[in-house]
Amino acid sequence: MKYIVYTVLFVLVSCLNLNAQTFYKSQLEGAWHVADKTYNEGFSLIRTFNDKYLINRFILGKGIEDVIDTNFYYLSDKKPETFDYSKANEETSGHFLISIEKGNPNARMLCGEIIKVTDIQMVIKYSKTTYVFYKIPK
Repeated sequence: MKYIVYTVLFVLVSCLNLNAQTFYKSQLEGAWHVADKTYNEGFSLIRTFNDKYLINRFILGKGIEDVIDTNFYYLSDKKPETFDYSKANEETSGHFLISIEKGNPNARMLCGEIIKVTDIQMVIKYSKTTYVFYKIPK
């Protein structure tokens, strides 16, 4: 009987720990390259995070100019209804990456769920698509 109680307690604590994972902006700093196989050949994405901005560089292929956009971003524990610009320059934490393009009044807010961040890999889920990024060494 004790074994069953301890097993159930262990499973509950494990589930709580999975849902409670918190990430920090400082963990994201640096450049990351997407390693998603669904992209067409010749297309890749490099994301660079610093304390103020998330910079996306889309490399579209031979003979096509790269597209670069700069985004305000912050981390949050929940999905917000609107982008909170006051948090963009703060050291925030959470498991949702909230971003919006800088200088574009028609930009829509993006909300991605951070699944994992290590020294070499970052996994973010947007809607139904999960992206795996690898850290680019300095």
